[in-house]
Amino acid sequence: MMIVSCSTQLAGFVAKTNYVADGFNEKTLSGNTICTGLLFDLQGKIITDTMNEIRDLKKLSDFRSDLKLILFSQVKNQLDQKIGTEQCDSLFLQLYSGTTVQMQLLDKLWKSVDSDFMMVMYIRDAMNIKTFDNAQKKRVRIEASLWNCRDQESVWRVEVFGIVEGGEAADREVINAAVKKVYESLPYTVPAYESGKW
Repeated sequence: MMIVSCSTQLAGFVAKTNYVADGFNEKTLSGNTICTGLLFDLQGKIITDTMNEIRDLKKLSDFRSDLKLILFSQVKNQLDQKIGTEQCDSLFLQLYSGTTVQMQLLDKLWKSVDSDFMMVMYIRDAMNIKTFDNAQKKRVRIEASLWNCRDQESVWRVEVFGIVEGGEAADREVINAAVKKVYESLPYTVPAYESGKW
C-alpha cells in the first residue's frame, strides 16, 4: 500500500464506482475502523507489503485523515490466534476465489475480524507494454470491495485503471498508486452519531 507519486513519469489513474449499497454514504464510515492492505495478486496470493506496512499506513492516514485505518497484519494476527493459521489461510483463499454470495457466508471470518469494515483488493490486470515506437508503459487494473464485517456484505465496489509512461517506475509503485486511488475514491466522511440499524 505504499503511497507514491509517479512524478518522473506521466501517470494517469481513473476510478469507476461499480456498486454502492443502499444507505452507504459519507456518514457510514464515521468513527468506524477499516482494515487496510488486503491485496491479492493474479494467482490469489496475498501481496501485502508487511515490511513497509506501518510507514504506508501513516502515509495513507495522512492522506485520508477522516478514516480510521488499521493494519491488515494486525487483524490477521488476531485471526490466527482466534481460529488458527491454517483455517485463517483457508478463509482468505475462499475470499479470493468465492463468489459474492459465498463470501457473505464466511461467518467464521466476518465474526472474527476485529474491524468494522475490511477493504479487499484484487489485481485483475498488470503488465509492462512496449509500443511499436519502443515506448515503455506499465498498466494496472485493481478491483476493490469494501465489506461491512458486522452485516457480512459488500457495501462499495470500485475499479481503478492506471497507466504509467516510461519504464523507470517499479511495479510496486504503480500498484500502490492505484491503491491510493481506491482510497481517494471512498466518500469523505462527516461526523455521525449513529450509523447502525435500529
